[in-house]
Amino acid sequence: MAKIQLLTPEQLSERDKKPRGKSGRRRSEERTRIIEDYKDQLRTAEPGYGGDVTLGNDEDKRIVRQNLKTAADELHKAIEFRPIKDKSRIHFRIITAEERAAKPKRTGRPRKNPSV
Repeated sequence: MAKIQLLTPEQLSERDKKPRGKSGRRRSEERTRIIEDYKDQLRTAEPGYGGDVTLGNDEDKRIVRQNLKTAADELHKAIEFRPIKDKSRIHFRIITAEERAAKPKRTGRPRKNPSV
């Protein structure tokens, strides 16, 4: 049989309060270290600079790209990735905030209409 626990109005209001600060999943220590390393390397980069990333055998292109983007965002820099067929390399360049705002948003298949 299910167990029922009654709560007072004070306990309900305490439970329903929104959490303060960041919520959600915490960043792992390893990922934090990697992002800090990327931030150190990107700190002096200005719009117009670019770079190449050569991936190691055990690295995933998608994850490295995500970590680079996070590092750039935390430094308040915009980063643009260039498509490349080589799965072991990533090309990127630092762009201005105006260039990022001018880029068209990604489009794709329209959402289904839930009311139908």
